[in-house]
Amino acid sequence: MKKILTTLVAVLMFTAMTYGEEKFAYINAQAVLMDMPEVAEMQKTLEAEQTKYKGEMDLIQKEYEDKMMAYKEQEATMSDAMKKTRESELADIEQRYQTFVQSVRQELQKKQEEIMAPIFDKLHKAIEDVGAEKGFTYILDESTQVILYHAPSAVDAEPLVRAKLGLAKKQ
Repeated sequence: MKKILTTLVAVLMFTAMTYGEEKFAYINAQAVLMDMPEVAEMQKTLEAEQTKYKGEMDLIQKEYEDKMMAYKEQEATMSDAMKKTRESELADIEQRYQTFVQSVRQELQKKQEEIMAPIFDKLHKAIEDVGAEKGFTYILDESTQVILYHAPSAVDAEPLVRAKLGLAKKQ
């Protein structure tokens, strides 16, 4: 994959030198994304969702701990059939807990994807707008580590995209 990207960048640069001046710019899209207020809001929303589910997970865990403690206290006096029944109950609670945790993870992942889609779209639009307004042929994403080299004359489009999104300048 890296060889393909390196080859692509080399071909683009060769094409630019052959057919005229192309304007390249670069941006750290991940850094800009993390500074967008929508991302902070998304994180707060997901934390609230996690808190909502934590109560239920705590209840299941408490149920397990209580039954385990009772089992250990009574184990010496239990018949083999009763031990198997209690062990089966404990296994069922463990399974229910694991299923619930997996379900919560999937739900939170889905919610994150739903919330992030318009945020990614907004960032992408700002990058496209900056590219069109400033006449860039290409804007490369530095955060994906695709760029092996950029000349000192390369334009850092990050401040322009930040301005387009109304974000503070990177410190």
